[in-house]
Amino acid sequence: MIRVLQIRETPLSRCAGIDANCQGLIDLFSEDEEIEMLPTVNYTRHTVPVIHQYYLDKNEICSSIEDLKPDVIHIHGAYSFSLYVAVQCAEKYNLPIVFSPHFHPFWALKRPFMGRVFFYVITKRVLKKVNTVFTINNEDTGIFSKYHKKVKRIPHWSKFEVPSTKPSKNPNMILFVGRLDESNKGFEHLYHLPEGKYEIHCVGKGDIELRHDMVKHTNISNEELSLLYQQASLLVVPSRYEAFSYVTLEALANFTPVVVSDRVRIFDYLQGEKGISCFKYQDFNDFVAKVTEALGTTVEPKRILYHFSPERIKEEYKSVYIKANKQ
Repeated sequence: MIRVLQIRETPLSRCAGIDANCQGLIDLFSEDEEIEMLPTVNYTRHTVPVIHQYYLDKNEICSSIEDLKPDVIHIHGAYSFSLYVAVQCAEKYNLPIVFSPHFHPFWALKRPFMGRVFFYVITKRVLKKVNTVFTINNEDTGIFSKYHKKVKRIPHWSKFEVPSTKPSKNPNMILFVGRLDESNKGFEHLYHLPEGKYEIHCVGKGDIELRHDMVKHTNISNEELSLLYQQASLLVVPSRYEAFSYVTLEALANFTPVVVSDRVRIFDYLQGEKGISCFKYQDFNDFVAKVTEALGTTVEPKRILYHFSPERIKEEYKSVYIKANKQ
């Protein structure tokens, strides 16, 4: 049995995406006979003044390694001093390291200059100590392949089931899911749709101006959200940047076509598939045209979800853990 310890920044909220990925990997391997994913540890976070950076407690990481006795260390996150500290700890115990950067391009960061500096001063330098780098889309794969010989592109896996029968659709219903007033989500695109032509349902928090053809849903249950996916004839994801996009996957699983911006990277896996089309970000005419073309088009959920099969993706992770343990 190969024991894998994941080290990630201690989450400050229940909505931490990297932590969700770590817990998802634990669940994915919960019944595996070869790999044991150890529980994550919430190490103490220390603050670096002025530059607003953090790092995890080195002594606590070392203690957890001594207590849990992992065979492989899986480090998550490219833009934190915790990466450097975790690599030092793994080296101290001669443990192989695999690395999930959860990388965002510099232009997509809140502080692009600081992100660039950190990447070239810290991230790039520690890569030589890493066995394999896990990437999630074509863009980060291209970047990390410049600096490391072993880069493995693996998408997130689907958590969604396909309904046994195709749901009945509202022919004019468009769905948007995400924080409404967050600039990255691109909600402004929806104001360019012809007013009154569609029934636009917006799921998420945030104070924005709603037109008479827009309905806002806040704090709804997962069951209510699933029903909206099943009723909608189109989901729009006009984001400035998404490294993946679970909302796209959930819509497609419910026979709902999707229009995404060219900065939504799940499209790397879905080009040529029925039911998903792409427009140029902030080209509002292109957005409106793609919505008109895509509304109510055919989706083949089972074919699409094959790309994101939990079983297939689990085997890809497993092969890397096993190889790392042998080296």
